[in-house]
Amino acid sequence: MQSENNPIVCSLSPDQLAHRRERVIRELFQKTLERKELADGFEFVFPSSEAVLTEVVEFVAFERKCCQFLSFELAFEPKEGPIHLRLLGCQDAKEVVRQIFA
Repeated sequence: MQSENNPIVCSLSPDQLAHRRERVIRELFQKTLERKELADGFEFVFPSSEAVLTEVVEFVAFERKCCQFLSFELAFEPKEGPIHLRLLGCQDAKEVVRQIFA
């Protein structure tokens, strides 16, 4: 699990973050079927499709580099069911997720 000692910083400039929010984050997270608040973060449920799966994996690969204070979990329901993405971290990280992604 993520260490409480990791600083809550994004490696993107304010302009890069604004662009990412507008283009990638908004487009991807509009596809969520459900959003759940967890004790240590949030879970987002996406429809199962190859296109959405590709977007989610690309999102995680990018975010792991710029938001190193977060932990990411992917889960897949049986029979090609929905895709679950969990963004987890300390309480401050959870608030960042709430502001940017939820």
